Amino acid sequence: MTYNALEDWKDHFKADPKLKALSKELISIHDDVFKKQKISQFDFDKELEDAGLTKELYIMVYRKIWASLRHDLYLEIQSVKNETHKLEISQEKFDELWEEVFMRFDTVRADVYNMMMDDRLNEKESKIIMLKAYIEF
Repeated sequence: MTYNALEDWKDHFKADPKLKALSKELISIHDDVFKKQKISQFDFDKELEDAGLTKELYIMVYRKIWASLRHDLYLEIQSVKNETHKLEISQEKFDELWEEVFMRFDTVRADVYNMMMDDRLNEKESKIIMLKAYIEF
């Protein structure tokens, strides 16, 4: 998008109340970040309420995420132990397995969120709503 196209778009929609509200919010964020160098308030309460995400559900979602990751790690450890016919694994192997399991965090978060909230969000959307909940709660 060119600068002129953006200016034309702004002129065309300048009377739109939604655009005015968004513009005011952007100016406020700009002032907070670049002039005051601090963010005074984030307010995601309405958005989280619309999504049905409460403090209690937020905690339950993260408990389930970590339980799922621990279970996945357990299965990976058991697989390695069965393959090597050893009762224990080295710390290095444990760290390697944990790194592999943790790489699935975003997918697990999306799956757990969708299951518990009866929703269909992708990984990015579930990450955003959970980050907003983290900030709000």
